[in-house]
Amino acid sequence: MTKTKKKETSEEKFTLVELVKNSDLHYPLIVLNLSHAGLLQQYEKEVEEEGIFDIEPSITLTEFNKIMEA
Repeated sequence: MTKTKKKETSEEKFTLVELVKNSDLHYPLIVLNLSHAGLLQQYEKEVEEEGIFDIEPSITLTEFNKIMEA
């Protein structure tokens, strides 16, 4: 049995909150795309926890841009 190694990316990861704040897209379009990608609940949770808990960065800028292009 072989072990599968996780692919390590050298690209920096961000929270969804950071990426949404820095995005040039209109907020309703961002919410729609996050919803289609199944990430809207995660984003809403991060918004609630921002400033209270340390939020683990979970997405790269490249991944976010691909979601926003959909």
